[in-house]
Amino acid sequence: MATILTIFRIKNWFYYLGYFILGFTLFYKEFKFFNLFYFLSSFFASAFALAYAYSFNTIIDKKLKSKCFIYPLIACLFLSFFLPLTSFVYLITFLVITSLYSLPKIRLKGIPFVSLLINAIGFNLIFMMGYFSYSFTDLFFLFFILLFILNLIAQLIHEIHHFSQDKKQKIKNTAIFLGRKNCYIMIKILLIFLIFLSLIFFHYKFILIGSSTLILSFYFLFVITKKVIYKIRKEFRNYGIIVGIIYLLELIFR
Repeated sequence: MATILTIFRIKNWFYYLGYFILGFTLFYKEFKFFNLFYFLSSFFASAFALAYAYSFNTIIDKKLKSKCFIYPLIACLFLSFFLPLTSFVYLITFLVITSLYSLPKIRLKGIPFVSLLINAIGFNLIFMMGYFSYSFTDLFFLFFILLFILNLIAQLIHEIHHFSQDKKQKIKNTAIFLGRKNCYIMIKILLIFLIFLSLIFFHYKFILIGSSTLILSFYFLFVITKKVIYKIRKEFRNYGIIVGIIYLLELIFR
């Protein structure tokens, strides 16, 4: 069990399945449609897609001989036959961009801003996997932008944390290209944008979502340059999970 957790890095991505639950909850609230088969097949496809992306990236980065990433990939392709069309499209898109992100000869991971955007878009695709419709509402776009910005901040923090390691491996990502100082400035700009976005949620009477986003934004604006980066990364992940649960609860009970 410990080996599986390590190989597929489950501890690093299991909480992103909350994006799927959030997307599905939003879809159900908007369209009042529930299909247990679609829900389960899309949920497990999302989990296997994340397992594939993380294990493939680790194997390429560490130049390991293991081919374990093939197993979750096969599971994804098998489940793709049972997905609604929307989830199928998002799954294939996720698999393609995450593969291009890590593939040695293409290595989008080493292209400034492209690597940043792929991470943000990739996790948003997990959110969209749970949204079984091409009819996008105002609320969908609000959540999409909210999660996209949170992903950008998380990835910038991740790149700053791995700055020395990435520089040694000659991975020219956004942090290496801009430098730590400019990345911190970029994070602060994104946090300020989140503050304005939280006001829009207040306008739509999502009080808990607006409040939790506002508190998170002000807190990290205050501490982002005052704490050691590995502590910031850990806090952003943990507080992000708590805020995500708040988002979900307000969507469910509103």
